Amino acid sequence: MNTKITFQEKVALTRLKFPVPESRVVSQLGIARLKIVDARNKVLKRGEHWDKAGPAIYYTQEATQIVTKYFVPKDIDVEFKEPESKKAVVIRANFPNTKRILVRNGTGEPFIAFVRNAAEYSPGMTVEYKQEVGEAIPRIVGVRPKVQPPRSYRFIEKHYG
Repeated sequence: MNTKITFQEKVALTRLKFPVPESRVVSQLGIARLKIVDARNKVLKRGEHWDKAGPAIYYTQEATQIVTKYFVPKDIDVEFKEPESKKAVVIRANFPNTKRILVRNGTGEPFIAFVRNAAEYSPGMTVEYKQEVGEAIPRIVGVRPKVQPPRSYRFIEKHYG
């Protein structure tokens, strides 16, 4: 029996033990990534405090506290929380770039968001999105649609009678 682990499984396992991505540490501390890398190499151990999954680096909560103490004075408290998810409604999903859709948030303001495949979304769908500190474009999170919406009347006749 082949028990080889896939890339997606490796990333998921890494995220369980090391929940904080380096990009969040960089954006919330407001320090250049090269300085964070330098601190990581000096005071942290790979496998204990941080690990690499694909191109991304992930830290433990303890490691984020160590890096924070390395850069920030003791009297300032910094938390590395997961950004909260918000709801939005899809307005348009047929952009030439299939990784983006146009959505409207609760206040009625339209904006563009990242998705895996825009063809899975249709206007009127309610979706959840998150925006990290320092990210220009938010990303759609949560459950992805299971079935691509029908594209034409002919498609409905052919598959549903």
